[in-house]
Amino acid sequence: MSYLKRDSYDALAWDFASQDVPELKTASANLALAGFKGLAEDAFSSCLRARVEAIPGTGAHAVFIDQLLGTREHATLRERTRADEAACSLATLEISRVLLAASPGLAGAGSNPDALRALARHACRVALEACERADDAAKGLYGEGWGRGTHEGQARSTNRRSLIEARDLVTKSRRSGNVVQAILREAGRLRRIRDRVRAEKSRRGPGCVVGIEQGADPAKLLPVELAALAPGAPPALALDFARRFSERQLLQVKTQETTQVGRGPIVVCLDQSGSMAGPLEIWSKALVLALLELASQEGRAFALIPFSDTVGKTWIVPANAKPSPGEILNQLEAFRDGGTDFEAPLAGALGVIEANAGQLRSADVVFVTDGLAPISPEFAQAWETRTQARGTKLHTILIGTSSAACDLDPLSDSAVRVPTLSDEGDALESAFSVGLN
Repeated sequence: MSYLKRDSYDALAWDFASQDVPELKTASANLALAGFKGLAEDAFSSCLRARVEAIPGTGAHAVFIDQLLGTREHATLRERTRADEAACSLATLEISRVLLAASPGLAGAGSNPDALRALARHACRVALEACERADDAAKGLYGEGWGRGTHEGQARSTNRRSLIEARDLVTKSRRSGNVVQAILREAGRLRRIRDRVRAEKSRRGPGCVVGIEQGADPAKLLPVELAALAPGAPPALALDFARRFSERQLLQVKTQETTQVGRGPIVVCLDQSGSMAGPLEIWSKALVLALLELASQEGRAFALIPFSDTVGKTWIVPANAKPSPGEILNQLEAFRDGGTDFEAPLAGALGVIEANAGQLRSADVVFVTDGLAPISPEFAQAWETRTQARGTKLHTILIGTSSAACDLDPLSDSAVRVPTLSDEGDALESAFSVGLN
């Protein structure tokens, strides 16, 4: 029995969804055994449609639907699920789970609308949280536009099956403390920053004004400086102008140099020493995931080298390849612990670039660490020789410290300090600009 006005579209949508997600049929059958036949279908339609209307009734099922539709929590949930059958499927499973858990105490609850309203509000909150977590997981593991040619028809974030599978993969993660879920949630935030940085830099062309600097380019001088050469200006101003011109101290506009959107490979050396555990691990792995998505979307090869005082197995994702959810999850779960060594991962980066010249030629290296470790003069000289020969650039991100000196600095083409994660702006711009400058 349904207590929601449904039509043939609702029935067809439910049939397709329950074929893709058999758990929906199980939930419906279990609710029917508990005395709520048709409630799963009603919950599904209430999340799917822009406008829904209850059918009056007196039993717990009817009153629950009536109370559900009148809650602020359901309106919020429907904003997330409307016309998205994947999200509707997951929300229905969560609402059904809450109802089944409470069903032993619902006999005769039709006469207690306040209790059913409280239950409906709780069920909607649980469903919304589940949708948000699963959406983060699906985008991180299955990708939001992974690879080329996958953008068409993506009005819905992902298909029904992958949303459920992503939720289950993260739930069963071998890492405790919801570490993987936290990484995926943080990756969603960094993904938005990444897209903004890339769009902004891609819009800038030659001659675009980006600030003010000192120099001596007549074509770029500010009007306030040129006023010293105007007829009738005091001679002292002209003399001061000449002095500052010779010393390149005149104020002038700073312009963006010519930029090209690069398609070079990315090699990330990721510190997984013991001191990275916690927020630094979550932030750094979210950054890796955002860079991996960037490489995949732009058809660029990607490699990850995890390290501590030893180097882990290198993970290579070839250009135009789509990594599997299992592969991504394995990298997010892994953590090496131990101390910190810089020379081994740097040597590993050059080694993997040279051994995979077809895929990683002209790759840039992004080195993420929170530690300090010595680099010998001999290694530094060898690094400079080998990177110059291949055109490889090193971009260092030193997180969790404001140390003024680091042995990586002389080797780096760019080096950014992130004393606290709230100071992430420059580091993210540097990382997400790889291949643009």
